[in-house]
Order: sequence, then C-alpha cells, then structure tokens
Amino acid sequence: MLTPDAAELRSVFFPVATGGPVAPPAVADLPAAVTYEDMLFIKQLEAAQIHEHGSAKQQFFNAELLSREVADKRVAEHVLALQAERADLRSIWEDRYNHACTATAEDGLLPNLHPEVMQAIERRHDGGRVEVLPMHLIHRKGAMHQVVQAGRAGWVRDFRSLAEAHND
Repeated sequence: MLTPDAAELRSVFFPVATGGPVAPPAVADLPAAVTYEDMLFIKQLEAAQIHEHGSAKQQFFNAELLSREVADKRVAEHVLALQAERADLRSIWEDRYNHACTATAEDGLLPNLHPEVMQAIERRHDGGRVEVLPMHLIHRKGAMHQVVQAGRAGWVRDFRSLAEAHND
C-alpha cells in the first residue's frame, strides 16, 4: 500500500493518510463501438432540436464510468456525494424548466433550457468548492444526462411522454 503504484487506491480508502485531496478520475474517450443512439438522453436532445451530441455522449460515458467506480468501491461518502450531486443537478434543471415553461410558446420546445442548465452546471463546477467526490466538468454534465436517462428530466415541455414511450 505504500508504493507509488498504490497511491490512488490509498487516497480513496485512506484520504487523511495521503495528506491531499483525491484527484478526479481521468476523462476517457468514447469508444468507437459505443453510439448511445437508442438512449433516452439522446432522444431528449433530438426532441429539443439539439442534433450534435458527441460531447453529450462522452459526458454520459464518463459519468457512467464514475458511477460504476463509486458503486464498486462502496465508499459511503462517495455514494452519498454522487446521490447529492444528481439531486442538485435535477434541482438546477427543475428551476430552469419551470421558468422556461412559463416564458415560452406552447409548441413544446424550450429552446434555452439545455444551454441554461449546462451553463449553470459550469458555474457550479467553477465555484471552487472542496468536494468529497471530485469530478471534472465532463462527469458533472454527464451526471445531468444520467438524470435525463432516468426519466427525471428532459429538454422539452413534454419530456415525461418521451420517457414513457422510450420505456415501453
């Protein structure tokens, strides 16, 4: 456990002993074989007329890697931090969704919702908070896509119908 090769493992299980904060996980490229074309978060983006999703797919992929790592390691503080992160992101989304629904036409599109939510996530990320579970911005935005994938948010007024149709 004291070798340089074990530094990351040591920092996860013994953060006080390492004397420093845990580094966020590395950012991975999206494998060529992974398309996510049939995923709900992509369908939600398409419904909102957001047609370029390369970064959204990479964000989701990296958030999934982080989620699996947290689940596998079972560090209670990290599990709770990830749950809180998703709750915070949904709260950010919900405030902007409700505002967008009152400020736009009845056509179902909420054209500024996605960029406003992502900008709010960027501001939150750059806020300089000390975190129990450090993340890169890509993980945080990916966690927002995970919330959408779970059917708990979306980018158009009738996001719930899209989620229900997707799950049928």
